[in-house]
Amino acid sequence: AYGGRLAGEIGPFDTDSGMALGMDASLSALQIGRIPVITRMVPQKLNGRLDGRLQIDNQGLLNANLRVAKASVQLRVPMFGLKALNFETIDSELIFDGNRIELKECSLQGAEVDGTISGSIRLDARRGLATLDLKGTASPHHAFLAKIENSLPAKMLKGRDKIGFKLTGPIQSPAISFE
Repeated sequence: AYGGRLAGEIGPFDTDSGMALGMDASLSALQIGRIPVITRMVPQKLNGRLDGRLQIDNQGLLNANLRVAKASVQLRVPMFGLKALNFETIDSELIFDGNRIELKECSLQGAEVDGTISGSIRLDARRGLATLDLKGTASPHHAFLAKIENSLPAKMLKGRDKIGFKLTGPIQSPAISFE
């Protein structure tokens, strides 16, 4: 259903408070836009190939190192002339505790812009909602800057090679602010 492959092991291990269930799994070539848990939480259309490793530690936390290749995020409202954000790779390290994703680090390499993102995403699975509290930097490529030279971000970059930003609020309609 998702394409690709998921393989791994689930088993018990000893902890200070008794036995716990652990997991170590690898993901290979899963189609991110076909994974229901993602498509329910993220209203924008997503495409890309997901690879990585998932582990549940003795605290019950899910640790993940993930890569999405050939990633595309369709924007609900075009931004700076773009209808979609396209990235060659998105590499991320995150921790999930059941209610919150802590994005320890995420790096994006794209055709128009490179960037970094970190922060948290609070999940309300019962209502299918996610709330963002993310910050990052964007480094637009020169060809992209030439296309948007009369827009606000290009002016904000004058004398700098990157711009800081924050994404906050509901994932369905996040607020973005530039630093």
